[in-house]
Amino acid sequence: MEYADSSPGNFPRSCEPTESWSISRVSSVVTQNSAAQRENSLSINHLSSHVWSKQHFQPKYTFGYEWADRRDVDGMPVVRAVRTITNQFPELKQKFIGIMSEELDQAFQANILSNGSSKIPLWGTVKHFGSRINMLMMFGEDVANNPVTVDRGLKYIDETTLVGEAAKNLPTWLIPIAAWLIRGNNENQKHILEMIASETQKCYDTLAFTPGNTHRKPKSILEALVQNLPGEKYGGRIRFDMNTTFISSTTATPIMATQLLEDIYTHPEYLPALREEARGVLDDPSANMTNLPLLESFLVESIRTHCFLATVIHRVPLRSYTFSDGYTVPAGEIVKFYQHKVMSDNSIYRDANKFDPERFQGTGKTSCDMGMEWPFWGNSKLACPGRFHVTNVAKLIAVYFIMNYEAHFERTDNLSFQFRDVNVPNPAAKLILKRRESNLEERQTNTES
Repeated sequence: MEYADSSPGNFPRSCEPTESWSISRVSSVVTQNSAAQRENSLSINHLSSHVWSKQHFQPKYTFGYEWADRRDVDGMPVVRAVRTITNQFPELKQKFIGIMSEELDQAFQANILSNGSSKIPLWGTVKHFGSRINMLMMFGEDVANNPVTVDRGLKYIDETTLVGEAAKNLPTWLIPIAAWLIRGNNENQKHILEMIASETQKCYDTLAFTPGNTHRKPKSILEALVQNLPGEKYGGRIRFDMNTTFISSTTATPIMATQLLEDIYTHPEYLPALREEARGVLDDPSANMTNLPLLESFLVESIRTHCFLATVIHRVPLRSYTFSDGYTVPAGEIVKFYQHKVMSDNSIYRDANKFDPERFQGTGKTSCDMGMEWPFWGNSKLACPGRFHVTNVAKLIAVYFIMNYEAHFERTDNLSFQFRDVNVPNPAAKLILKRRESNLEERQTNTES
């Protein structure tokens, strides 16, 4: 069979899809590569990711406005803008390091212990500075360095997630009440939307007064998007695209980086080799994050084992679709690929349930790979354009930690937990940090040489 089941809603990650339990609507869970490949080859006018996104994000309630029924051609300006800024990673790297240094110093001092070490909440710390890094990339330094905007942005994301869950699970008449209880007067969303409108206006004003800036290197995704859409000054397109991108992208890097750190610090025997491999990376102006084979293997294995999204390549048929074995997916039913089954398949990965840091070392496999045996970033038509940025920053965060701190977890159980089909870091997990004095000498030596 090419499908797992016509099963209600989401399902526990530890169960087969046939043991699914209901949330709100029927889903067909694809587990076979052949079916997923056919799903990938179908026209977006048949299996729609846009319709699924509307059902998932519930924009009418979470954002306060409905999404127009547009197709993927309209998303290309955003994709180009993301790729443009991703290619500037070497120039942005030191700014990212500056944010990490500032925030980790603050977290260290705020949680210092009597012996001089510090016990920090790992997820909260990485989520905060990781979100600032994302804001820097999206909106520029002024926004990323504004503590009020950063704080309101994180609260806005949390509120949006809760309202979206309420909208998918409650009767329609209850949703506005739940939304008000969650976000009150919605001050956090208002702040972020006003910020986006203000920063967008600044970009268009700059183009108007200095037309030559159309060809200069943009400093943010927003600036690149304005350059891609010079005629959208008075439309809502920019606000829509930037708001949606902000909500959907901000926590991805912190989740991946936190889970990578969980795996590194629960396998401390690899720290000497990781440090030797990463020597000089923080001071290397070339910022080449690809020449770290052991760290890359750690990241690929971390993505595989945590697999923080159990399902990917979500689609909704606009008209019924029949698999080759005769199973028909009715129009309006969600179709999704069960990547957690692939990632934990013993026929693909020996001892698949075991975390093996060296599993992918020397194989040529990277964390940004794509394909039906590595569907994490989506399919080829609609693959995540920010995957290179996310993995580069996750590795940079790991390098910063291992080069600057000796660390271990207060306890190693329940470092992450499952919420429906998502695997997320546990906010209660604490990491004990001690500064590595030897790293200062190492960096001074690298700088002098």
